[in-house]
Amino acid sequence: MDMIRQLAVLMPAMRRADRAVPFHRRMLYTGLSLSVFMVCSHVPLYGVRYAASGADPLSWVRSILASHRGTLMEFGVGPVLTAGTVTQLLTASKLIRVDQNVRWDRDLMDGARKVLAVTIALGEAAAYVLLGMHGPVGALIVLQLFSASVLVAAANLD
Repeated sequence: MDMIRQLAVLMPAMRRADRAVPFHRRMLYTGLSLSVFMVCSHVPLYGVRYAASGADPLSWVRSILASHRGTLMEFGVGPVLTAGTVTQLLTASKLIRVDQNVRWDRDLMDGARKVLAVTIALGEAAAYVLLGMHGPVGALIVLQLFSASVLVAAANLD
């Protein structure tokens, strides 16, 4: 967990409110987050080429993960959901001990979730490019998918 603590400092984060936030302000923030997500869902990845058939092998899971093929939201919330599930399993099986009453432990677990989500996103992006799902501009596509996933992870985990 010491290594995770050092990496978690590098992750972008939204600051937690130190007081009660009025409902109308929460709705404003939710609307802004949704707007950014929707815009990213329509921004195509630069350098992506698709076969003429246009078959999408993951079409059945796209609505569950809020992802859109060929856009910045190619992964949607998949890495965040996977990271949350893995950390919950590790906590429930007592492989890592977290006291939810201690703020330091909660913050460390949030950081671990972010690091894991970003790592999963980077692995998925590399796998997509290596398996040929997107055209020849591999590093640029990985960078785009990784950046969008960092944005989603920062917004969803705090």
